[in-house]
Amino acid sequence: YSIYQLSFKDLSLLVDKDLPYDRIQKALRNVPKQIKRFYPIDLYESEELKEKKSLTLRFAVQSDEKTLTEEEIAQIMQEILRTLEQEVGAKLR
Repeated sequence: YSIYQLSFKDLSLLVDKDLPYDRIQKALRNVPKQIKRFYPIDLYESEELKEKKSLTLRFAVQSDEKTLTEEEIAQIMQEILRTLEQEVGAKLR
């Protein structure tokens, strides 16, 4: 439990249609400690996306030491995006 503000940030990603969610979970096993949890909030598939699907993940971001600035949160989210790009080929939607 932390006394500092909890923020929620969403990432909408394009990933391969057949990518299982557990691969995303494994890719994010070493996320920054400020990520308290993450979970899917939306999944969209259509003909126009072809072999891709749109997946939106919600991240709960909180420090145990201080209130995070928007810039610090943005850096954390960039690190997560880079990890997902490298590990599972995700692209920001």
